[in-house]
Amino acid sequence: MTTDQYASMLIDTLYDRGILVNYYNDNYDENIEIFDYTYYAEGETFYYYTIVNKGTDAFWTTQFICINNDKIDYLEDIAKWSNTIVIP
Repeated sequence: MTTDQYASMLIDTLYDRGILVNYYNDNYDENIEIFDYTYYAEGETFYYYTIVNKGTDAFWTTQFICINNDKIDYLEDIAKWSNTIVIP
């Protein structure tokens, strides 16, 4: 299975739950897929920035989550943090 296929499976599961996903297909690395979405729970809307990486023997999913209204404050940090992910 490719990283794209695995990420598509995750996205399909979210769609089945009624969650709309923004998929970023402009990645230059075939082992990384990125998407984001918002989700309403417990009276608050949360922002999820999701990175799917393919390792040597598994897929790894990393999510950065914050309150949606705070998203703008964290996007620059999320970009920095996402570049520090090391996958075995």
